[in-house]
Amino acid sequence: LLTGADAPFTQSFLSYLLLALVYGPVLLHRQRKFLMPWYWYLALAFIDVQGNCLAIKAYHYSYITSVNLLNCWTITWVMILTRFALGTRYSLWQFVGAGTCMTGLALVLLSDSNYSDVQDESKRPLLGDALIIVATFCFAFSNVGEEYCVKNKDRIEFVAMLGIFGMLVTGIQLYPYQNIIS
Repeated sequence: LLTGADAPFTQSFLSYLLLALVYGPVLLHRQRKFLMPWYWYLALAFIDVQGNCLAIKAYHYSYITSVNLLNCWTITWVMILTRFALGTRYSLWQFVGAGTCMTGLALVLLSDSNYSDVQDESKRPLLGDALIIVATFCFAFSNVGEEYCVKNKDRIEFVAMLGIFGMLVTGIQLYPYQNIIS
């Protein structure tokens, strides 16, 4: 369908387009003043787009198992960010659970560092692992921003604006990114 299209940005563009098409008309129909400045939505959409694209790109370098397991790193980042940004309190058992998960994730990294496969030279698992860890930080930042907006502002407004600005950011990055990476 789209020959020469870059998968990370093309997939993200379509996701944000669907959000904008579904929630945009609802937002317009309400005819209310925005509860947050537009530039906050732009910043959150930019971070979300980068996280999505880095995560999709990580699959190119690493294995699906490693990427999916390391995607759980988002939980730790969210716990840290919500503690400092939103003042959320966690119990000792929640920290024990997160620590246990982090131990497992460290084992995934250790396993990938010992990787050697002569037949598949395109795989560079540590690069893929690094990409997904950076992506999880972007996801966590976006999720904490989303939690703040949904709890304190308006859910429909947030999702519609994320779709609109996410589509805009992805559309702008789609063509130049293709030329840089290729």
